[in-house]
Amino acid sequence: MRLKTEQITTIVETVQAVTLQAAKIRLFGSRLDDLAKGGDVDLLIETPKLLGLLQKAQLKNLLESRLNLPIDLLVVEQGKNLSPFQKIAFEKSVLL
Repeated sequence: MRLKTEQITTIVETVQAVTLQAAKIRLFGSRLDDLAKGGDVDLLIETPKLLGLLQKAQLKNLLESRLNLPIDLLVVEQGKNLSPFQKIAFEKSVLL
């Protein structure tokens, strides 16, 4: 995994502060490959209650500014059916 401990802490704290929910945060995509270079940070965030568009935008902007990295977010409601892409992301993800 190509995230430092400080980056993971920043992600977890930022998600909790913005969502105000017990969110589960999962990393997927190229940052899981230790041999890859660069790339954005792909996060799948599961929340008890779905986030609104403004909350998602705020979360993305805060994470990008705090990490100085591009962020891609998938936000899903816990217990709801996932789209095919969300299922793939979930299956290939690691819980932070």
